[in-house]
Amino acid sequence: MVELERETRARYEIDGSAEGDVLERSLRAACALDDLVERHRLDAGAINCHVPEIRFGEEVGIAPCFALGRQTSVGIPWACAGDVVTAVAMLTLKLLGAAAQYHELESLDYETGELVVASSGEHDLAFAGERPRLIRNLWYDSDPRCGACACFAAPAGPATLVGFTELDAPTAGYRYIVAPGEFTGTGWPGVGTPYAAFRFGSGPAVEAWTRWCRAGANHHSAATPGDLAGEVESVARFLGVESVRV
Repeated sequence: MVELERETRARYEIDGSAEGDVLERSLRAACALDDLVERHRLDAGAINCHVPEIRFGEEVGIAPCFALGRQTSVGIPWACAGDVVTAVAMLTLKLLGAAAQYHELESLDYETGELVVASSGEHDLAFAGERPRLIRNLWYDSDPRCGACACFAAPAGPATLVGFTELDAPTAGYRYIVAPGEFTGTGWPGVGTPYAAFRFGSGPAVEAWTRWCRAGANHHSAATPGDLAGEVESVARFLGVESVRV
């Protein structure tokens, strides 16, 4: 764990709120996930940490967002909430050599058409447009114990959201949902986790978001800087699954 702490302090600016037990528990969880990935030779993963054995237990006692982000940053993407389909979307982007930020579309600025891209602490360092800070995870600040999470903004420029979903009508199958657009550079550091302001490239935000949902995108998706829509559609053709561009 000493080596991992040295690596972490070199890669992140460590805020005082993340020192002590916050950092120690986060590093222990990261070591455990390292062992799990190595033992089972995993390419990606999905976890539900909101259970007595992990977040609400004595031994781990935190939401291990830093551990998930560390693995994603080295090419083994992890989704939270047991979200296997979003892990597939993330893995697709990582195999294309891109960033894969696990996120939700949290809110909409109706005047500018910008949507808040944020997570509850998961991250991908390839998504960062600045040196990341490691802070106490404010999303779980009311828990008896709390882990660390990264906080940084994505760079302004072209961007893509990628979802993956399982279909059951009219027949069983799978589908990628891709939405090219842009990260505008608007900052919301108060989010406290990796964030960006996303604007759909296909039209007004409400209409585009409605098409995004009706195409089958779930609560989470993967976000990346750059226009990767064409590349993801090529992956879909290669795999013989559907793709929908929003």
